[in-house]
Amino acid sequence: MKSITIDRRQALIGAIGGGLGMFTPDAAARRNAQEIQLPFKPEDTGNIHGRMLRRVSEKLAGTPINTEAGVNKLLDLLRELGVISQGDQKSLADVIRAIYHSADTKEMEQKIRQIYTDAVGKLGDVAVASISIARNSIEYAKDHPQTVKVVAADFTGALSGATVGAKLPRPFAVICVLGGAFAGSASAAFESKT
Repeated sequence: MKSITIDRRQALIGAIGGGLGMFTPDAAARRNAQEIQLPFKPEDTGNIHGRMLRRVSEKLAGTPINTEAGVNKLLDLLRELGVISQGDQKSLADVIRAIYHSADTKEMEQKIRQIYTDAVGKLGDVAVASISIARNSIEYAKDHPQTVKVVAADFTGALSGATVGAKLPRPFAVICVLGGAFAGSASAAFESKT
């Protein structure tokens, strides 16, 4: 009798453990990844990349992307593409001003934190995701010798990624923000010093 009770307990504990495992972030991510279908064929990715690069290049019209003017032109493009609203654009422009016009890193951090606090729950997903990137970036890079460069690269990467997400469902656009920011960050933070 005792061995049956132990076996039942073990089975119950195993079932509970397995059920709880379905609620862990990794399990949820795996389950969601299996459910999400790409809105295009993977082999079309290069063409999408090329089209969006041309759109960004046309909008920049020779203005370097890694400048205040270049990032503002990206905002204009995102607005034209319908990725962000007018209110989103204003808050994102405030982040750009904080990056390029703060007296020091501490002031930049305070401004970006306030913009983030004001944005959550009020702005669109792409704007909030991009501002979240800037907030995290300043936390990461505040002791980096080129803080402004790293934060600007992260934020510019996020917005560049959002342009790719223009033709995709909103969740994909937010993922594009993350991918773009990571690429921008890795380039700025870990580039060769030689």
